Amino acid sequence: MKYLVIGATGNIGARVVQRLINAGARPSVLVR
Repeated sequence: MKYLVIGATGNIGARVVQRLINAGARPSVLVR
């Protein structure tokens, strides 16, 4: 499954990305 996280450097986005990585996923992130 593919994941795109927008706002990955924010408080919630960073936690979501960390959980996805811990679950073995490789999320794509969009930051500005």
